[in-house]
Amino acid sequence: MKKKSAEYLAVRSQLSALARRDTGNLLVRDVSAFVKKENWLETESLTTLLVVVPKFQYKQWLSKYERLTKWVMPRSSDGPLTEDTEYGLFTVKLFKRDVEDFKKAARDERYVKIRCVDWL
Repeated sequence: MKKKSAEYLAVRSQLSALARRDTGNLLVRDVSAFVKKENWLETESLTTLLVVVPKFQYKQWLSKYERLTKWVMPRSSDGPLTEDTEYGLFTVKLFKRDVEDFKKAARDERYVKIRCVDWL
């Protein structure tokens, strides 16, 4: 009985996690359905990052993202591509060598970022 109960609870928690990914906010949701090919750039030296920005920080994001690191492409942020009640999804294009620095700077500014390259 204990074994069956444990199995049931494990399956139930997995089902709950899957449901949250489909209906949850942009932090836990699969965002590949919202990104179109024209929003994505991937070359030998350039890449695109997806950034989940809280709604109250949209103006701050648009005024600061170019200065978060040195190698961000000017005026490269598109979005919000989609929104939920708390967050919006933006893209930003930058040089690949600057990705880790950008992630750190975005984390310091309390933006939530997502790297997505396998959706194509």
